[in-house]
Amino acid sequence: MNVNISFVGQMITFAILIWVTMKFVWPPLIAAIDRRNKEIADGLAAAEQGRQSLEEAKGRQQEMIADARSKASETMREGKQRHDDIVAAAADEAQAEKQRIIAEGHRQIEAERAKMVLELRENYAALVVDGARRILKREFDAKTHSDMIDKLAEKI
Repeated sequence: MNVNISFVGQMITFAILIWVTMKFVWPPLIAAIDRRNKEIADGLAAAEQGRQSLEEAKGRQQEMIADARSKASETMREGKQRHDDIVAAAADEAQAEKQRIIAEGHRQIEAERAKMVLELRENYAALVVDGARRILKREFDAKTHSDMIDKLAEKI
């Protein structure tokens, strides 16, 4: 019977131990496990949300890159068009300036030519008058006449 009493005592002790464990140990353990499960679930949900946000950000990034490329292409096209317009305007302006300079040069050349013709006429007239005066002052022999014509020819 000793063995039975000992066995019954062990059973009672074991039952008390189970009751104490169920009353005081299990609830905090279960609560801690539930908290940990909730934290893990929240972390997984946040990770999934982060992954979705990353995918959305990648999509927006691709859109922004495409938009930036489009704007850069448009800006470059506008810049090239502006460059072409400026070059064309400068060429037109240079052509007009060239024509003006050529016209001014022709005008100056014509004025200089007219001035030289006038000066030549005045010099020619002065030489003719001077020659006639000299001829009239001297006698008319062939040698004197030839010398005078040579001197007039040198002046002209």
